[in-house]
Parts: sequence; C-alpha cells; structure tokens
Amino acid sequence: MIKTENTLIQLVDVDAERVRYLYRNAPVAIAVNIAIGGLMYWVLWDRVLHDYLTDWLLALIVITAIRAFTVFQFIHTSPPNQSMANWRMAFLIGSTLNGLLWGMTLWIFAPFASFETPVFITFAVGGLSAGAAALLGGTFRVYLSYVIATMVPVAAWFLMQEGSEIHFIMGSMLVIYIFAVLSAGMIYRRVLLKSIDLSNQLVEAREEAEIANKAKSKFLASMSHELRTPLNAILGFGQLLELDQEQLPEKHRTHVQEILKGGHHLLELINEVLDLSKIEAGRIGLSIETVHLDLLIDECRTLIEPSLSKYKVSLHYKDSECQPPTVLVDFTRLKQVLLNLLSNACKYNHTGGRVTLGCTPVADNRVRISVEDTGIGIPMNNQSKLFHPFSRLGQEASTIEGTGIGLVISKQLIELMDGEIGYSSNPGEGSTFWIELPCSVVQP
Repeated sequence: MIKTENTLIQLVDVDAERVRYLYRNAPVAIAVNIAIGGLMYWVLWDRVLHDYLTDWLLALIVITAIRAFTVFQFIHTSPPNQSMANWRMAFLIGSTLNGLLWGMTLWIFAPFASFETPVFITFAVGGLSAGAAALLGGTFRVYLSYVIATMVPVAAWFLMQEGSEIHFIMGSMLVIYIFAVLSAGMIYRRVLLKSIDLSNQLVEAREEAEIANKAKSKFLASMSHELRTPLNAILGFGQLLELDQEQLPEKHRTHVQEILKGGHHLLELINEVLDLSKIEAGRIGLSIETVHLDLLIDECRTLIEPSLSKYKVSLHYKDSECQPPTVLVDFTRLKQVLLNLLSNACKYNHTGGRVTLGCTPVADNRVRISVEDTGIGIPMNNQSKLFHPFSRLGQEASTIEGTGIGLVISKQLIELMDGEIGYSSNPGEGSTFWIELPCSVVQP
C-alpha cells in the first residue's frame, strides 16, 4: 500500500488476486461444464445404461449448481483479502468434486460395447483438463487437484484393462498428457504472477511520478513567487531610472531599456510558469459566465495594438454572416488565450504580413474563433511538439522572444472551459490556430 499526501493506493495482493482470478473465470468454466455434460448425455444415451447416465448427469448438475451459487456469492459480496484462504478452499473442493465426477465416467459406465465410446469420453475429459489451464492455472494447487481428479482415474482405467495392448498404450499416453497439462498450468501460473507483479510496479511508478509532478509544481509555484519579489524591485528601480533618463548619458539610457525589456520578459516567463504549475496542481479557479465575444475581441484588439506596431503586421477580420455569439467561458482566461494566439501570429509573421481573426458557428451549438497569419509556418517535423512545455519549435536561437509555455497553458485553459484547440500550418505560408467553445444559448 502506498500513501501520499492526497491519495491512498492499494497494491495488488498476489494471493488474493489469484483467488479473484479463479472466481472471475468460474462462470465460463461452469457454462462449458454444463454444455459438455449435456453433449455427453446425448452421445452416450444409446451406448451406456440409462440409469447410470441419468444419475451421473444429476450429480453433475447438483455440483455445478452449488459451485454457481458460491461464485454468485463471491462476486456480489466482494470479500476482503483476509477471507481469501476460505474462498480458495471452497473453490478447490468444488472443482475437485467436479473433476472427480468427470474422471470416474469410464469406471461408472463400463463395460463398453465398442472401443470408440471410452475414447470419446477420454477426449471430452482431456479437453476439460486442457482448457482448465487458462482458468485454474493461476492457483496451481487448484489446478493440480482438478487435473489429478479428472485424468488419473481415466489413465488408471486404461492401464488396468488386462490383455489389451491398445489400452496400455492409451493409458501410457494419458500419463504423459497429465505431465504436459500440469507443465502448461505451471507456465500459466508464472505468467499470471508476472503480470500481477508488473501491475504493482506500474502502480508504484505512477504514484512516484505523481509525487514528483506535485513536488515540481509546488517548487515552481514557490520559486515563481520568490522570484517575482526581487524582479518587481528591479523593474521598479528601472522605471524610476527611465523617468529620469534625461539626466542619464545616452549609453546608460540604452542599458535601462535593456534592463526593462529583459525584466518584463522574465516577469512574463515567471507568470506563465506560475500559471502552468497552478493548472497542473489543479489549483486554478475559473469563473464561467456568459461572455459577449464582440466585446472580448474589441478588448483584445486594443491590447494587441503594440504588437501589431512592433512587428509591422496588420489585423483583419474575416467576413461572417452571423453576429459573434455569447459563450460560456471565463472572460479573463479566454482573453489570455486569444491574446496569446494573436501575439504569436504577430511574432512569427513577416514584416508587412497579415493577421486575420474569424468567428464562425460550428456543429453542436459551438463557435470557432480562428487566428490566421501569413508567417513562417511550423515545420512538419516540429508540429508534434507544438503543445509540449518549453518547446520553441526550432526558434530557440532566433531573436523572437518566447517561452514555449503559452500554447500549453492555452490548451489546458480551453479544455478546462469545455473547449477544444487545434491548428493547421503550411511551412513558409502561415498557420491558423482555432478554438471551439460552447455557446451560452442555442444559435438559430
């Protein structure tokens, strides 16, 4: 059992899981048992005494009914691990009695008018014991008991037939067969134990990964707060110097601008890391409300003006027959996402390029907002890394500022608002990023 701050994960108890495996497979075994019993009754009707055959079938039905009731009880009560020894013993007794009834068929129905009848019975019993490897092999004691109960009486019957070479050969072959099916059961047992062990290892590895991820998120959140305090002081003093820049030499004015530029970029990175850590830790709060897209788009247009001027690109609107609808989102977070897409469209565009903003209704009462640019596009070999944290998609050495976190945050925020985000890109021609969101009212 692994205990963490917020979770308690129970590792698989090997012995208990093997017993549960027996009972999970029991309905199949019972159904096969009844089906072959009925077939046996039909085939042997004209070949053996009716009284013995009917009594044998009734005994099979009674034992099977008791086993079925036990299985039903197990499945519906889900007993704890501590009681598994008793349940295993109950299963062992039931399967052994069932196997013994099958194994004694040659002794019960003998003598036979022809050799084909005992051969048929042997094949039926042998098939049951072979098929039991997959159903009972996980608990070898149960499987061993079943195989001995079914096959040893059959082999003994053939070996004890005096004066018949074919009976002796058949009995010898059955002895070899018993060892073969027991070996198959041992192999299956090892496979099952290995799978349970791997399952436990996966549980432990997953829990360790979750612990490490939570520790990382806590560290990032803590460090982000710690870094913002001195960084705000640096920016504050830089802004004071900027106000008095007339008294500074030209060289120092340039240094002040670089300090402010680098400080704002670092503050942006810290804020994005903090957002990412909050999302991953599940501590980000959303205020879902009805938002008019036209108002949000107007606000984004005002805020993106400096980027449009800086990168010398123009913003256009795609013609649409419908008015921008209202959507159910967090206003601030949707604005953050849309500004990120518009900022990227400006940064990765050509001088004199275009950014086109569109808004169209789509199926299932949703609306799609698209941001299209005429920029450099995304190389095909980098598109699979698009929503990976800190991935700059080959732009690491470029002069374009970026953190590689914005799109990751955008994707997670949109999904938290029951939306979708996607893209299409042609290298050298541009990219289109889109988000789909639920409308607040049914659109006509």
